[in-house]
Amino acid sequence: MHIDHLLGQADAYAEGNYLRADQIYRQGYAHAFALGTVLASTLLPPAAATALNSPTGASGPNWTGCSASTSSSSSPRCAPE
Repeated sequence: MHIDHLLGQADAYAEGNYLRADQIYRQGYAHAFALGTVLASTLLPPAAATALNSPTGASGPNWTGCSASTSSSSSPRCAPE
């Protein structure tokens, strides 16, 4: 399923159908996010896994300084306030 999203998004973009490419991208993102949630809730300790069910925002961390690094040797840097 995920590969179908990736290929469909690339094909739609190549055809110039940017609206459809965006729709497919968002579907693929939602699918991958749901899969990540299932994996994380399975792999994390029970106390930490319950935090996945609560939204972040006013009660959660506010992340600042998040930016993609241009260096291949480092990952994006983010820090909670």
